[in-house]
Amino acid sequence: MRKFTRRHGLISFNYSYHGTTGLSEPASGFGIGKEVYEEEAVLFFKHDYPTSKDECDRVLKRVENDLSTGGIGGVLIEPIQGDGGIIIPASGFFTRLSELLKKHGALLMVDEVQSGMGRTGKWWAVEYEKVDFDILITAKGLSGGYAPISAVIGREEIMNSLDPVEQLFTYSGHPPSCAVTLAVIQKIEKEGLMNRALEVGARLMMQLKEIQKKYPKIIKEVRGRGLMIGMEIDISKDKDACKLFATRCAQKGVYFGYFGRERNVIRIEPPLIISEHSLLRVVNIAEEVAHEMEKGTIPLHTQDIVSKYAMGLVANK
Repeated sequence: MRKFTRRHGLISFNYSYHGTTGLSEPASGFGIGKEVYEEEAVLFFKHDYPTSKDECDRVLKRVENDLSTGGIGGVLIEPIQGDGGIIIPASGFFTRLSELLKKHGALLMVDEVQSGMGRTGKWWAVEYEKVDFDILITAKGLSGGYAPISAVIGREEIMNSLDPVEQLFTYSGHPPSCAVTLAVIQKIEKEGLMNRALEVGARLMMQLKEIQKKYPKIIKEVRGRGLMIGMEIDISKDKDACKLFATRCAQKGVYFGYFGRERNVIRIEPPLIISEHSLLRVVNIAEEVAHEMEKGTIPLHTQDIVSKYAMGLVANK
C-alpha cells in the first residue's frame, strides 16, 4: 500500500485482529503494539466497526475526514470481525466504503484469514456486497490447516509496485504447501462445500437460537454467516461466564474458543466437512452447559480451572 500510493497512513477498526508481528500489531484494534511501535502508531487511524445504518453513516463520515487529509493510503478491514466477536457489518457498508476509497485514490484491503475459503458460504466473505477490493489477505484455511501458507492477492499494478527483493519471504511459493492448497481448492469445488457451509451453518444457527430462547439469561445472541458463528454469553452478572461456558464444554468434549470485546463470545467455526454426528454433539453439549449454568451446577473444579488458566485476547486500550 505504502509503495503504491506513496502514503503511509492506514485506517483500521477497533477490535479488529490482523496479527501480532511487525506492523500488523498497530493495525490490530486491541491496542496491541502501542508501546513497541510508538512512532508508527500515529499513522494508524481507528474507527468503530459499524453494525447499524446510523453507525455506518457516522463511521463513513469520519473515514472521509481522515481520507481528506491526503495522507491515508488505504483501509485494512475484516469482512466479518473474528476475534472481535463475530461482528457482522451493517448492510451496504462495504459498498459505500469501497466507493469512498476510490474517490480518494486509497486502497481497500480485506483480511480474509478467518472468513475466507468458503467458510461463510462464498469463497470470500467480502463477496456478500458488490465490492472491488484492491488487496486480499488469506491464510490458514487456504491449505485446510494442513500446511503453512498465506497469500497476498492484489491488482497487478499494485503488486508490481514492489521491487523484486521486497517480495522475498522464506516460505513464498513453498511447493508442498502450494500442492496442499490446490487439493483443498479442488475439494471445496468438487464437493460443494460452500453450499454445505450455508446449509449446515443455517441449521446449526437455528438450533443454537432455540437453545438461546430456552436460556436467555445465559445466551444473549447467536449470529454469523455460514459456518462462522458467534454465541454471545451474558456476562452482566459474572465477567467470567463465557470462559466458564467454554471451559465446561471443553471438559465435555467440544472445544469452543472465546473472544469478543469483553471475552464474551463463543466462536464456533467447525470444519466445512463436519459430520452430522459432530454437529449434534456440538448442539447437545452447548445445551447441557447452558442448563448447568442456569441451575448453578457447574462443578467447582471447573470454576477453579477458569480462575487459574483462562485468559483470552485482552483489549489494551
